[in-house]
Amino acid sequence: MEQREGSVEDLGRLIDAEFWSGKRVFVTGHTGFKGAWLCQWLTDLGSHVTGYALDPPTDPNLFDALKLSQGLEKDHRADVRDAARLAESVRQAQPVRLSCEIPAETYAVNVLGTAGVVCVRLFLPGPVIPPAEILFQPAIQRHK
Repeated sequence: MEQREGSVEDLGRLIDAEFWSGKRVFVTGHTGFKGAWLCQWLTDLGSHVTGYALDPPTDPNLFDALKLSQGLEKDHRADVRDAARLAESVRQAQPVRLSCEIPAETYAVNVLGTAGVVCVRLFLPGPVIPPAEILFQPAIQRHK
C-alpha cells in the first residue's frame, strides 16, 4: 500500500517514543474507547500510566479486551466530579505536568475541540462510528 504524507501509517514516525518512555502519565476516561487506546499506546511507549474513570461503559469493552488493568500503574475507579478524590489520585500519580504549564491551551484544545467535533457531526449523515466489533478486532486478537 502506498503511503502518503499525513497517513496513519506515518504517525509512528511522528511519535517520539524516547520522550514518553519512563514518563508518568495520568489519563482520565481510561476505561472508555479512546482512553483505552491512549493507555495502550502510552504503555507500549514505556510510560507509567495511571487511569481514572468510571467502570467501562459497555460489555464487551476495549479496556477489558486489551487487559489494560494489568499494565497500568494504578487503576482508579471514580468520578472526575469528585474533586477531592481526583486531587488525591493525581497527587499520588505525580504525572508530567505539561497541561499545568499551558493551562489556557489545554482548556482550549479540550473544550473547543470537543465543541468542534459535535458541530461537525451535526452535518454528517448516517452513523459516523463503525460497529465496535470492527474496531476492537485487531486489538483483541493481539492480546489473546
